[in-house]
Amino acid sequence: MPPQQSSAVGRSGRTCVVVYVVTTEDDAAELIAGHCTRYAASQDWVLATQVIRDTDRQLPLDQRPGWQTVDTLLRAGHAQGVLTYSHEMISLVPVAQEHVAAELTKRGFFLAISRTPADRSPLPRRRADAQRAAAAPTAGTWPDAFTSRSRPTPAPDPAA
Repeated sequence: MPPQQSSAVGRSGRTCVVVYVVTTEDDAAELIAGHCTRYAASQDWVLATQVIRDTDRQLPLDQRPGWQTVDTLLRAGHAQGVLTYSHEMISLVPVAQEHVAAELTKRGFFLAISRTPADRSPLPRRRADAQRAAAAPTAGTWPDAFTSRSRPTPAPDPAA
């Protein structure tokens, strides 16, 4: 059963949240929003409004139109917290993620993340992502796959 939608905190005596999603893909947005909505229902939370969506994770949080809407809803007392799928939807930088959570707490709100370690399986990939993955170098050609300073080691030219 999906959570109810409420325009006022506490109308039903339950916690109201704003679901915040950041993705460029419409199909991924639907999947993520559905996941968050089911998570909210499992916590007995109600949604303060429809899912709020931004499309650009690279923008600073305060410059994202969707986040500005989230902030307005919180300030107006329409929600007690923000529910999102992953910390990366808030920021790609871990320190900034922690700062946002601390700032929300300081203001009397909370940040909830619906993805759990068991949810680490990837969402369906876009065709372009799948093509890039198929064209990626094979294992062993990257000196350190987890650093941004890494560069691919060129494969030997079989014609040489």
